[in-house]
This record gives sequence, structure tokens and C-alpha cells, in this order.
Amino acid sequence: MVEDYRKRRKSPSKKKKVSRINRVLGITKRMVLGISLGMIVLCGVFYVSNSNIFLVSRIDIQGNYQVSQDDCLVLLDLEKGDHILSWNIRKARNRLMENPWIKEANISRRLLPASVRISIQEYIPELTLILEDKQYLVTAKGKILARSKGGTTGLVIRVRDGYRDNDALEEIIKKEIRAADMIRKKGLGIEEMAILAGGRMEIMLDNGVHLAFLEDMTSEKIEMALMAMEKINPEPGCIMDLFCEDRIILRNRRTYGSKG
Repeated sequence: MVEDYRKRRKSPSKKKKVSRINRVLGITKRMVLGISLGMIVLCGVFYVSNSNIFLVSRIDIQGNYQVSQDDCLVLLDLEKGDHILSWNIRKARNRLMENPWIKEANISRRLLPASVRISIQEYIPELTLILEDKQYLVTAKGKILARSKGGTTGLVIRVRDGYRDNDALEEIIKKEIRAADMIRKKGLGIEEMAILAGGRMEIMLDNGVHLAFLEDMTSEKIEMALMAMEKINPEPGCIMDLFCEDRIILRNRRTYGSKG
């Protein structure tokens, strides 16, 4: 008996053939499904981008008084008929916040019907700054808003001849406003305020006495000024220099002196 030791070629079983066919069919189904979904998405994007139902039909702007409707629309870069989904809300809000009058802005939009609602909160002017014969409106926090259209609002802060550092002006205004608040809390009335050369500040009380100071006002300095006014009863126009922590320098047109 002779045995044949040659390698015999094995034919794949029917089970493996079926498994391979099923795998190919599964891949084909997934490809077809993916292509179909892609086509659906493309058709949806095309429909959305060209459908009139997403064109802005209404724009509501509320809370604006100093900033006109037209100025708001320019900053928003939006008008009726624009596509609501192609409009960038974040950039629009950033542009609004660049306006000096606008303190806060909230924007919301609806898709159906396509509409936009803008709620604006503006700064409220409470003081008037007079600089080089021009009047500017100022908030209670010392923010310079814009040119005044006429008349003064609240307390007046005059920038006198000799002051040159406009870059630091807003910070000095904030210091003077804080000082004015402290002085009012002590029961003193204020007539006007001024900023002088070198950043020196003056507050004219309603009794005509001027309180001059540099840097931040303190409660101790105000108390010292109150004591001096009670003892000396300075005449209107007298200037009390509160540059030192432990004494007051009294000045007027005729005399100079100090009060320890």
C-alpha cells in the first residue's frame, strides 16, 4: 500500500463562505446608509440655508435711550430679511458693548418665527465734566460717557488750566467722586469739584470752603477738617490743604497759616 504524502488543497467550507458574504453585505449596507444620511443632511442644510422661514421678520430693541435704534442695528449688523442662522450673536454683542453708553446687553433669538430680541441697559449720567470748555457726561462710578448735548447734570467737575495728563483723568475722577461720597456722609454739602495741575483735587463745600487733597481722601482728614471749621470758622474762599495726615494748611488771598 502506497500512501500519498502530498499536501492536499482544502476548499473553504460553506459556512465560511456564507459568513464572508454576510460580512460584505453588512459593510455595503453601512456604506449605503452612510451615503443616504449624508445626502439627507446635505439636502437639509440646503433647505435651511435657502428657506424663507429662517429670514428675520422682527427685531425688538428695548432699554435704549441714548443709543438710537439705527445705531443699535448698525452695531448688530442685522436687518429684516437676513438669515438668522448665519448671524453671529457673540460678535454682535461684543460690538454693542463697545458703545460707551451701553452697560449691559442681552440678545436672544427665535427660529420660528425668525426674530431677535435685544435688551439694553445703559449707563446713567450723574455728573458733568468740564474740560477745555467742553462738557462731558459722567457716571456715578467715574466713567466718562460722551459729550453733553446741553446743560449740566448733577455735580460739576472742572478740569483747571495746568492739568495735562488726560490718560489718568478717569482714575482721578473716581478718586474725587469717592471723596465726595465720604464728605456727604459726614453731613457736608458740596457745591462743585475741580482737578488741578499734578492731579491735585479740590472740593468746594456749600459754605464756600475748599478742601484740597492729593491721592485718596480718608475719614481722618475729613474729621480734621470738620474740627478746624468748628474752631476757626474760615471765611468763604478759604482753602484747606489736606495733603498731610496730621495737619491742615489754611490758605486764602490774604493770609497763609497752618493748623496742627
